[in-house]
Amino acid sequence: MRKKLFAGLAIGILLLGANSAQATLISNGVGLSSPHLTINFDEHVFPSGTGITNQYADLGVTFSPFAYYSPSGGSNVSDFMPGGYAYPFSMSFVTQQTEVAFNLQTPYPATTTFYALLGGTTVESDTITTGATPNDFFGFKDINFDQISIYTSYADGVTNGSGTGPLILDNLQMKVNSVDPAPVPEPSTVLLLGLGFAGIAGFKKRFKRS
Repeated sequence: MRKKLFAGLAIGILLLGANSAQATLISNGVGLSSPHLTINFDEHVFPSGTGITNQYADLGVTFSPFAYYSPSGGSNVSDFMPGGYAYPFSMSFVTQQTEVAFNLQTPYPATTTFYALLGGTTVESDTITTGATPNDFFGFKDINFDQISIYTSYADGVTNGSGTGPLILDNLQMKVNSVDPAPVPEPSTVLLLGLGFAGIAGFKKRFKRS
């Protein structure tokens, strides 16, 4: 009887895990389908070249170690200004996120790695080739995170001596986790959970009797 209970519980857990969503790297021309908030960096205007750290915290994001404000060609932020780069380049979110996408350009073809972190620990990462296409969006979805770090590597020597190079970021789209309603579990998931809890309860009763 105990073997059957454990077998049923194990199958339920495996099936439940199979229904779980997997983290996905966003790479498309539109970003998120229905973001809760889009920051296009003209909400707060600064002189060109201003170091940006927490000036957009009221909108839910900060930058580390900093970004540079650039009003040319439409407001945006960049990790590049003449004389240096800001690396490692990270965006931290005031509220935990489930989906984030942003328009990112690298002036030359680059190998770019995106890291999603939660509480300082990397929970997902992916590497893709980026370039100067103006409507390329990147990001993560189907995962909980509060920070994205970006590392670009150029093969053509356009670097600051450590293999990294410039990037431009605009149209930051966010889906705030706390705004999302709690997902309604599928009927099969509820049934599996019920069977699992029933199995645990039955095992405890038999254990007490023995």
